[in-house]
Amino acid sequence: DLREQAPINRRLRGSDGSIRSLATAQLDGWVVAVTGGSRTVQVWDLAAGEAVGEPLTGHDGSVEALAIAGPRDGTAFAVSSSRDKSVRIWDVPGGAVSPRRPSQQIEIVEAVATARSARGQALAITCSHTALQVWDLERGGELVQLTGYDSPVVSVTVAELPEGVLVAAGHWDGWISAWWAAGGIPVSCAEIGDLGAAASLATAKLADGRLVAVAGGWDGKVRVWDPFAGARASEPLTGHTDVVVAVATASTADGRTLV
Repeated sequence: DLREQAPINRRLRGSDGSIRSLATAQLDGWVVAVTGGSRTVQVWDLAAGEAVGEPLTGHDGSVEALAIAGPRDGTAFAVSSSRDKSVRIWDVPGGAVSPRRPSQQIEIVEAVATARSARGQALAITCSHTALQVWDLERGGELVQLTGYDSPVVSVTVAELPEGVLVAAGHWDGWISAWWAAGGIPVSCAEIGDLGAAASLATAKLADGRLVAVAGGWDGKVRVWDPFAGARASEPLTGHTDVVVAVATASTADGRTLV
């Protein structure tokens, strides 16, 4: 409980003994979590600390990345990727694989992000070493390919803006690229550091209205990048002594941005 700064004393344990990925959402006041384990996906009621339904099966490898798109009208989509090189889409909380998009074999997906456009379109963005793709979760159709880079993509994040969904991706060689999801239109591309400088990514909106991407690196530094200017937005944040494997942002009531 963040308000009380105390644990709720409920532990979620994967049905197969492990939790390798996790995403959360609020559906009509019901807070749910979706977890990925060795081969299964599980939906949880966080308030009750209990599993919702049986584990969702179909993956043949560990579920390494999860994201939830939505919610809208009390429903949402969970997107899971596995070491079996497949991406699956589930209805939450129902759990059935969406008939709009069957399981699709691509390659091992490093990260997944989701967003809703200003028109309510549910999107997922998956990144692997050689492909960065935008999925229309409700209507299906051809995947939008985000192109124009040479180095493998290792991280991805999105920002929901009035003019569209912005996608930012971190490359192994220390570059970050940005596109508009609609049509895959490039926005910018710039080098922010050495190898592994963008191992993890998140976006944030600053008090002055600027959108920034926050990148955690293998060198222990956190870099802040302006995707529209294609340039660094501040000096690197320091203090870590090892690789920054995950990064998230939040805004406070008094206008501060926390990383």
